[in-house]
Amino acid sequence: GDADGTGTSTDTPGNGMHYWGIEPEECPICMDAMMNTGEGRGQSASMFSCCGGKICNKCFFKMQENPNDRDRCPLCRADTSDCSDAAELKRVRIRADRGDPSAMYNLGGYYDFGRMGIRQNQRTARVWYEKAALKGHSRAANNLACSHRDGEGGPVNPTEAARWFRVAAEMGHVQAATNLGLALMRGDGVKTDLKEAEVWLKKSADAGDELAVQQMGILDMMKSMNNASRGRGRSRGGVNVNVTPFGSGGSVAFSFGE
Repeated sequence: GDADGTGTSTDTPGNGMHYWGIEPEECPICMDAMMNTGEGRGQSASMFSCCGGKICNKCFFKMQENPNDRDRCPLCRADTSDCSDAAELKRVRIRADRGDPSAMYNLGGYYDFGRMGIRQNQRTARVWYEKAALKGHSRAANNLACSHRDGEGGPVNPTEAARWFRVAAEMGHVQAATNLGLALMRGDGVKTDLKEAEVWLKKSADAGDELAVQQMGILDMMKSMNNASRGRGRSRGGVNVNVTPFGSGGSVAFSFGE
């Protein structure tokens, strides 16, 4: 599983790609800080399970200093004094049932990893990921693709995996773009297309994804070998060298947050 949020260092202006698919937002309280939610990697914001709203950590810590504010959401004014797993789960589930894609994504993550007192059930996780993905949630789309690729919560389906990796990649999810590039290199669920694979891997590499950088090197080797084999093939009836790239292929990317 993922365990990451997003950092400003991984957000690359100009190519539309964002680490874990999260685009930094302006804090609605101070209107000054750019917020990154999630776990780790430059996290600079806190998210409220009652409404799904976010504020920067500076404003959050300032709010905690005031006894009259610390147990109330600064955005929707809901009572947040109960921070138990059961209370958090209830708030997220209410939002998910109302159709909030971020809540759907988080609920999918709880089932995927057995968190917040929920028994792990990857079949149910896949259902919630798909609900969120259909509403345009890029991280849910990437996780859904990974579940199809790895057979978590249902049968392995490379075609569906490639389809959802593309959906997430087109929404700017860096790791999904890497995974799509890998699928195109290997012909996993899609027709092998080294040119398109290079396009997606370059987007991810430019955004700082180390696996994409690694695979770009392997892709160059594959293209060189295929070009060499085609040259020899003119006198030998055609020879095609297929190189299977190594690498993990990416993993299910989950972070608690938006």
